[in-house]
Amino acid sequence: MAELRREVKPVEINYLCDKCEKGMVIKLERDVTDDKNHQCVICGEGYHFNGNGYPRIVYTPVES
Repeated sequence: MAELRREVKPVEINYLCDKCEKGMVIKLERDVTDDKNHQCVICGEGYHFNGNGYPRIVYTPVES
């Protein structure tokens, strides 16, 4: 197989808090027992997300 290279750009994906509508949520590092695995950095509201979590970086192709 041939190696393929293409230019990409990083894109940050965040989740805006539903309660205060100002803060972004971050994934909690501690072991979570109450199903709240994310927390707003401003008001402290807890959230539960399945999957990769927030914030995260994805890479998208650069259009020529």
